[in-house]
Amino acid sequence: LQSNLNIEMTKEIAKFYLVSEPFKSLKFIKEFLSLPIIAEEWMYDNVEGDIKLQEFYGEYDLKNNQIIEDSLQGKAQIKEAKIRFHKDIDIVNTKSLDISFKDNKLHFDLIEPIFKDKKLDGSYVTIHNLTSQEKGQVDVFIKTDSKLDKDVLDILKAYKINLPLIQKTGNTQASLLMKFPYDASKEMTTYGEFFINDAQIAINNFIFDSKNAQVVLNDTIVEIKNSDFKYKNMIDAVVNLSLDTKTLKSLGDANIKSF
Repeated sequence: LQSNLNIEMTKEIAKFYLVSEPFKSLKFIKEFLSLPIIAEEWMYDNVEGDIKLQEFYGEYDLKNNQIIEDSLQGKAQIKEAKIRFHKDIDIVNTKSLDISFKDNKLHFDLIEPIFKDKKLDGSYVTIHNLTSQEKGQVDVFIKTDSKLDKDVLDILKAYKINLPLIQKTGNTQASLLMKFPYDASKEMTTYGEFFINDAQIAINNFIFDSKNAQVVLNDTIVEIKNSDFKYKNMIDAVVNLSLDTKTLKSLGDANIKSF
């Protein structure tokens, strides 16, 4: 690690501030910093690329030979970074990954991210309470203007989220926030909004056309709101539908314009 380092020391505390040249990995701090497994994955494994510390500050307890975790804060950048949201999902390529750390929160801003030729501009990952097994939580926010096709649905499936529809044609503005607690006894939460335009949509093998539709995913509940619904030359309607992805039970209504 090549860096410029400033150190101020007393008998009890060493305060340090550094900026660095690009380097390969943060794994060298593993022996000084004890982290929960999920935090270690994001610190050391889920991101690839040369890291440049733009600024980093911390304090070291000389008596107890340990980092004072609450003192750590900094900013870093990884150019041409590769990031993996989940081990079963292909990597996301980025122009750069802008990283900040303060108050035990680690934040990754994805700059010009591409996933299988789809732009994911506006996506980010935030880890709250990084060092706490009890309170730690990973937020993954994915945003795209790509249609709701197999590539996007595969991201959801990796997290055991089954959205029972696929978009054959048209455009979609999609945003999805998934929250994963470190503590396995706590359930993940999911909220997504999908605004679909001029699309052909399939629910299983049932295919219909829609000029406009809003699909909201709230954990296991999928709501289709104010969907313009056309099926062949048979029916033209506005549909509202609520579907439980666990029980596959649905409830809804239709305002039929022509039949």
